[in-house]
Amino acid sequence: MYQSAYRPCHSTETAGQGSIIGPLQFIAYAEDIQEFITLNYHLYADDTHVTAKLTERSTDVACHQLENCVASMQQWCASRRLQLNAHKTELIWFGFAAHLEHLQTESVGLTVAGVNVEAVDCVRDLGVYLDNRLDLPVRAHIGRVVSTC
Repeated sequence: MYQSAYRPCHSTETAGQGSIIGPLQFIAYAEDIQEFITLNYHLYADDTHVTAKLTERSTDVACHQLENCVASMQQWCASRRLQLNAHKTELIWFGFAAHLEHLQTESVGLTVAGVNVEAVDCVRDLGVYLDNRLDLPVRAHIGRVVSTC
């Protein structure tokens, strides 16, 4: 008869990375984050997108709201022993060309966990590239996706 040198043990840890139950456990673990987000938001697995509407005159207010919201989220993460990665945080302003030029001259950005987050012209969201004018040609999107293969 074969005897194993390993004994079963009880673990209080969650499912390992890559397991199928992992995302479900994360969602259950993180479902109350919605209580701390004061702006419009979208949650997808472990990604959180926060949006604020602004006019040329309300740029400072919108930046302040975003920074406060992200700071609340950061405190929530810390209370759950999670880390909000400021270096993976992206900021993009969507709008018409004239409004975007105004934002660029003001150099409007955010500070997240002591890291300055400057606005970018294009972001990737769930595999789709979005540019700040929402007019990225389909060919450019396909070119970017293919170039990463």
